[in-house]
Amino acid sequence: MGLLTLPTKLVPPDCYGLVFRRRLFAQIQQAQPRSLIWVTAPPGAGKSSLAATWLHSDDAPASREHAVWYRLDDTDADPVSFFQHLKRALGQVPDAPVDLLEDPEPGALFNPEELATRWFETLLGTEVRAPYAFVFDDVHRLPSDTATWLILGVLAGSLRASDRALCLSRQDPPEAIVSALPRSRLLRITDLTVDPEEFEDFARGSMAFRGLSREAFVARLRQAGHWISDLSAASFDHSSLRPGLAGFPSQFSHLLGAYGAEGHEALLATAFLQVGDDAEWQILGGAKAVAILTELAAGGRAVTRLANGALRKHDLLHEWLRTAATGLPSGALQQARLRAGQVLAARAELISAVRLMLEAHAPHEARRLVLEHASRLNAAGHSRELLELLGLLPETMRQEPILGLWHAYGRLPLRPPAAREAFRQLWRSLDPEAEPFVYGAAVFGEVRAAIEDWSIDRRLLDLVEETAPVCSRLGALPEGSRQMILLARGLALLMGDPTHPAGPEAESELQALVPTLPPDLQFSVESILAHYCLWWRGDLVAARGHVTAVEPLLDRSDVPPVTKLLWYYAAVGLAFWDGDDDALRRLGEEARAFGGKWGLTARMAILPWIEAQAFAAHGDHAAAVAALHSYEQFRRGWRCTDHLSSLHHLRAAVALSAGDTDTAVSEASQACARAREIGNVQNLGTQYALLVMARAARGEPDVPTLAALRTLAEQARSSAFHLQADLAEVALAHADGRVEDFVQGWELLGQAAGRLGLRRWSGMNRAFLSMLANAALHRGSEARVTRALVGLWRLTPPADDHIHEDWPYPIQIRCLGGFAIDRDGDPVRASAGKAQRKPLELLWLLVAADGRGLAQDFVADQLWPDLDGDRAMHTLRTTLYRLRKLVGADAVVQENDHIQLNLATVGTDLAALRAAVARLRHPRLAPAARLAAFDQALRLYRGPLLPGIDLDYVAEERRRLAETIFNKALAFLMTLDPADPATVLRVHRLRALAPTASLPEALARLWPGIA
Repeated sequence: MGLLTLPTKLVPPDCYGLVFRRRLFAQIQQAQPRSLIWVTAPPGAGKSSLAATWLHSDDAPASREHAVWYRLDDTDADPVSFFQHLKRALGQVPDAPVDLLEDPEPGALFNPEELATRWFETLLGTEVRAPYAFVFDDVHRLPSDTATWLILGVLAGSLRASDRALCLSRQDPPEAIVSALPRSRLLRITDLTVDPEEFEDFARGSMAFRGLSREAFVARLRQAGHWISDLSAASFDHSSLRPGLAGFPSQFSHLLGAYGAEGHEALLATAFLQVGDDAEWQILGGAKAVAILTELAAGGRAVTRLANGALRKHDLLHEWLRTAATGLPSGALQQARLRAGQVLAARAELISAVRLMLEAHAPHEARRLVLEHASRLNAAGHSRELLELLGLLPETMRQEPILGLWHAYGRLPLRPPAAREAFRQLWRSLDPEAEPFVYGAAVFGEVRAAIEDWSIDRRLLDLVEETAPVCSRLGALPEGSRQMILLARGLALLMGDPTHPAGPEAESELQALVPTLPPDLQFSVESILAHYCLWWRGDLVAARGHVTAVEPLLDRSDVPPVTKLLWYYAAVGLAFWDGDDDALRRLGEEARAFGGKWGLTARMAILPWIEAQAFAAHGDHAAAVAALHSYEQFRRGWRCTDHLSSLHHLRAAVALSAGDTDTAVSEASQACARAREIGNVQNLGTQYALLVMARAARGEPDVPTLAALRTLAEQARSSAFHLQADLAEVALAHADGRVEDFVQGWELLGQAAGRLGLRRWSGMNRAFLSMLANAALHRGSEARVTRALVGLWRLTPPADDHIHEDWPYPIQIRCLGGFAIDRDGDPVRASAGKAQRKPLELLWLLVAADGRGLAQDFVADQLWPDLDGDRAMHTLRTTLYRLRKLVGADAVVQENDHIQLNLATVGTDLAALRAAVARLRHPRLAPAARLAAFDQALRLYRGPLLPGIDLDYVAEERRRLAETIFNKALAFLMTLDPADPATVLRVHRLRALAPTASLPEALARLWPGIA
């Protein structure tokens, strides 16, 4: 006997009238790849509605035909039954390998876990397949001891990157599930209550709330205790029907027979609409239908009056009327369907409307409706709905160029490569004068798809060449079509080959054309030009102008979400080049939230691509590697071409920023080969820059690549490429010991960088740049130039014991022979009042510690010896806050219960003095360098440490410093020729610094005059 499967077991709830709750969808989107999402909530909280609407939304990773709905019941405690039911559900999924799935025999002995492993490996292990979405409803009905839990655990562990599985339950996940997955891959959602911020979703998605004000919604929300089940007016379910209606369908015939033939006919005219207001019922069935439905609602007989006044037929009544209407004469039946479709169309419930129109044999009416709303749906980001509408139309009708155009635009945010090919085939098949709108929109669509997919290749130049003959006939085309063609050609030329001689003219034409465009095209073109100015030209000023020009249009509803996402990428890229880490992170979060809202998460690979380079250039290698891995995951889940956002390029950039020149050279070489293959000129220049810089950092000249980079920079007018070529030559001059070339090149580099304002770039290695900056100071370069570059690039002192004393620390403290603070070159004047004394005392302690961390308890005892521990620590925290306000938030580091000055941002003459003294006996330094260190130490020691400060710790460090300096300096002098006049002079200078210090007898014998 075959297995009986109830229809409701494998069928999700009808989404009609359900609210698409974006707040909860966003929580589902937070799940890591291969995650199991466990939704726990009480009965009636909306678990099934949430899952059903999510499957129908753009947020779901799987298409609806690849979604599996499975409602568990008592029979699923038997693993054999569970496998059979699940296999039956998978039989409805296209391309599912159902025939290869094992059928366990009832009563046979088998290991459920082993069978599940083989079963799901067969189902999910295929390398190339569409993602699946599994929803298991009523999971709490499984007994705690059933082996089916093990099977679900195996399924969860077998999911691939883009698959998702939801379990809907009244209880928390059992141990069998918890232990089967890492914590990061089990996402729990437990709060399904309605938030007041969901008002727009409810107002847009449910007839029951249309026309309701926000205040009224919030008031009803409070009354309902925020539960969705109590929020809307309850519609009748089977148990709430009067006993006389339980005998469906005969009882409906009896009930409605009381209204006579006229009433019966009026109700049948409304058969294809379930919810409507009085005006809509009037359109369908006249006043008689309105009267009958109102009477049924008043008597609580299979019709409900909703909160906004609309009437809703019970499901059973609605289905009975639809079935009964099929007995109408053909003309009346088609008219009922068409009128219901028109009512739904007026509500913008387009899919149901088109279906009814097609059932009414009115395909041209359906076509008109689709074309009427295609532009709005595309602009609003409802690509899947647009594609579904087009797919409903007859095949012969879908061959029309205008419908093919909208089909390509519908695919653009979902599959840009396929959309690009569709646009390309379309415009190539058309006469621009016969189909000007479709031709122009398709040409622009191909360029837009190429940029959306970042597949910048020689096909863009092919488009420019192939559309050239049309340019002579542009005057005969409508204005809109002419604009589209000019835009497409200009953008294709700039992006496809930035070295083309016609590039400057194309850019000027685009700039002149932008103000005449409608908002959606303005937004698109300005965003693309921002990318061009950033990545192709390195022109931050121009890029910033394009980004800010259209930022006010972000809130417009007629700008497609995919276009807005392109703007976000430009803004994030600008923050990267500008070195604005706060803006980069903020915009990245906004972009992710925006992409998640519109179902574009899978198209966001460019975001981690930018972030990986930005984090690497900032010096945060761990964050850069994490972003690189995120990009790799996108790349695996999305069949993107190996284009500008090349994986080889990203690995090379991250490696170069970390100082791994071997990996950088290897990966950049591979990226170069790929860029040449596809004809991506800009990417080729980027790889040239990485290659020459990586080799220059190793002291290896790469003359051919450097010459190619120079040529490309000149032809493409790329300031960024010029700057990177200059930097590579400076690095080579330093490595070769060509001091004059190095200093001259460094100063020219400083002038160029200052003009451009570039703070970051791909592959930037700040540690290497710090080393060059320090070397420039030591080689006699103008301190003003180095100070400007250090500030522009936000360099920190190199990891070197010989940091030049002119290194431009943001905060400079002089503490020898006096006390003074400079911040960014300006003196900081602290108040002499009592309130400011304690922050200064704290600073003096930290200065005297000279970069060593002081325990918080020790500091508190030094500053507040009379306070108990808790009060002293509280006062210390307040004092530390006030000190940071005085000298800068980054000046003091507090970690592991210790406090110290931040040596990356604070420079002191004490630190410079200690470094000079340390070099006196440095084994690898030449004698001349050690003599220079001695002279520097004497010059820096202008007097005692923090004179006049009577803190015990400071006084002790003052004594110890004077003793140490004097002794080490004397020890060094004793290694020199005592008869050398220069040595004698240095001895006298040292003696002048410590006139009261006692001298060793050996020293007095060498230089009797200093005793």
